[in-house]
Amino acid sequence: ALDSAVKKEELRIISQPKIDELDSMFENLNENQDFTFQAKVEIYPSVQLGEYKSIKVEAPNYIYNQEHIDFRLKEFQHKSAETEKKENGVVEEGDNIQFQYQFFLVAKEDGKNQMQHWNLNENGNWFEPIKTDIIGMKVGEEKNIPMTIPSDYTNEDLRGREGNIYIKISEIEHIVLPPIDDELAKDFNYETLDALKENLEKSLTDQCDKKRRDEIFDQILDKIIE
Repeated sequence: ALDSAVKKEELRIISQPKIDELDSMFENLNENQDFTFQAKVEIYPSVQLGEYKSIKVEAPNYIYNQEHIDFRLKEFQHKSAETEKKENGVVEEGDNIQFQYQFFLVAKEDGKNQMQHWNLNENGNWFEPIKTDIIGMKVGEEKNIPMTIPSDYTNEDLRGREGNIYIKISEIEHIVLPPIDDELAKDFNYETLDALKENLEKSLTDQCDKKRRDEIFDQILDKIIE
């Protein structure tokens, strides 16, 4: 009966029907007796669309260039990079370093040093303001460098104050980048560099197409909502 009513009224139901007082209704029902009941259902809302066939939007054109491909290739290159320890060299731009440090106001305390690992290409950390002071240091070399102590430093009493940082270089690693060639491509399961480039071009094309479709869709929605 419920299915027939739904079909007759052409209802688009979202939820299962809810029938109130179903148990009590059956308790008082005699054999072969007709009965009626009410069911509550949630249905999809009725939406009246305005004129949308004449909507016009600007179709953006997104394209990639050689710089995008080169950037992706360098990402693969860095993923396959190896490191070499510098025993006698100095810290240079792009190196990995391991060092001891301690923030202090007047004099550093014994036994309070902390250990940190940092690639000098990484920005946005506590040590970026003193990078130029660290470049050129050797393993075992120590420095006290004046600086503003970071505002998010763990010791609240020192946060944001003008002080110093003690640095002692423990280890320097030079990053060795492999050549961008067929051997690099094989590290990522491509037979040749050309095959890797072809895959990158396809990926970039797909991204441009998706961005174009998404923007067109957003423009159409905006026009409909207006």
